Amino acid sequence: MSEFSTIDFSHQSLDFPTKKDEHFKYTSMGNLKSKGFDIPSGVLSSLDIEKHGIEKANYAGVFVFLGGCFSHENSEVPKQIRIESSSPRKKENNVFIGSVNQLFSKENTRIVLKDNQSAEKPYLILHVLEENNQGACADIEIKLSENTNASFVQKVIYGENASNTYLNLSTYLDVETHAQVNFYNFETISAEGFLHQQLTADLSKASKCHIFSVSTGGAQIRSNINLKLNGENGFGQINGLQLASDSNHIDHHTKIEHLVPHCESSELYKLLAEKKGTCVFNGKVHVYKDAQKTNAYQSSAGIIMSDQATIYAKPELEIYADDVKCSHGCTTGALDKEALFYLRSRGLSEKEARKLLLEGFALEVFQGIDYKMVLDEFQSTADLFFNA
Repeated sequence: MSEFSTIDFSHQSLDFPTKKDEHFKYTSMGNLKSKGFDIPSGVLSSLDIEKHGIEKANYAGVFVFLGGCFSHENSEVPKQIRIESSSPRKKENNVFIGSVNQLFSKENTRIVLKDNQSAEKPYLILHVLEENNQGACADIEIKLSENTNASFVQKVIYGENASNTYLNLSTYLDVETHAQVNFYNFETISAEGFLHQQLTADLSKASKCHIFSVSTGGAQIRSNINLKLNGENGFGQINGLQLASDSNHIDHHTKIEHLVPHCESSELYKLLAEKKGTCVFNGKVHVYKDAQKTNAYQSSAGIIMSDQATIYAKPELEIYADDVKCSHGCTTGALDKEALFYLRSRGLSEKEARKLLLEGFALEVFQGIDYKMVLDEFQSTADLFFNA
């Protein structure tokens, strides 16, 4: 358990990656070297999450994290959930983001769903940073026992003055036989904020995992998402929408590992960069030798909306089995001028035509979201970007 009260990036044990590291080629961590962030402690005196547009009645349970630690006093835990706390997990592939979490996280919180449980509403995981210059490292494990079906929405809320912040999340999904999980990830961060995340899902036999992310705002967002298909007849999906404006820098590295036969995966990313925004997507599908009868689909597409905006996209297939169906596609370009001209000729203003095209471009990412409330919030997050 960490005894630090500050996330101090000058700590001697931290080994900062350089651009020679392929995984950090387009995303520098160097601007954190001189920074430190205070870790909040204690209990929130009052937490009115509804003023942030969050209605507790829309969720089957609410799990609040303060300073990276689970806050029993501010959470609402239903009877089908068991909460366990222990020392932080040793991070797999302990690269820079994992090293920071390992060093500064104070505890591991385990959210356990009992066998054969399902909920009509999603659960909410809520991270809170109230003040400027605050930071937190959270280490969370979610265990979905056999035949469970559950959905989680992950969000961050900030106090009015919290612009310069740091949040490091390490989340592990243990999806047992015939279990299914939907994970809705809202990476919307404060004006000068940093968000680093490692999200790993281990899938057992005939289990399913769907991950949807929308990323926008802040100084830097870096997420590493890893799906491991460990049991036959499993299915994994990763869909992501990156919306970078001003000087936002958004980077997602994903890896889907097919370790056994008869599994399927699907991955779709859409990237939008305007002004001086930067989007990075590196997606790898690894099919191991024994993973025959694999079906794997990957696609990414980007739109660059200004001369100073940048998109880097790198899809990868690494296949060692010979009886598979795998494909990937990657396109990057500008907004279609002919389509824009056509919509203008039908009476739409340039802003309206642009917004309509962008909405159509992004819409595919949201397909498959089961909850109207979640879908509406994904779309409203995108609309804030489209209307700017």
